[in-house]
Amino acid sequence: WHLAKIDMDFRSGKTDIMQIQMLLSGFVIGLQTDSKLEFAKKNYEPHEKKKIGMSSLSAGFWDQSKEIDAAELDAKFHFDIPMLLKEEKVLRAFSAGRDMYLYTNRRMIIVDCKGLSGQ
Repeated sequence: WHLAKIDMDFRSGKTDIMQIQMLLSGFVIGLQTDSKLEFAKKNYEPHEKKKIGMSSLSAGFWDQSKEIDAAELDAKFHFDIPMLLKEEKVLRAFSAGRDMYLYTNRRMIIVDCKGLSGQ
């Protein structure tokens, strides 16, 4: 790894937490053979606020554990919510209520929804 300079503004509202997560993931689970990490401004606005629905609320009350489509979540966590490295693939995924458990070829990710709105 060669990291010459990190230029980031850490003032409130100026920091892209998802890109910091991507940088740290590259350091911790990245391999030397992985492609170069690219950072650019992203639009996360569609994911900021989600409406509360009855299915969201009822899932928290009844334990509905099941396996979910790993390919769909692989695409989601590569493009919509860019958490995975380019070489990382979701192998299996499970849903328990509103929470999700993703098993990739490099790590396990727990998506823990908090509160009534699931944020």
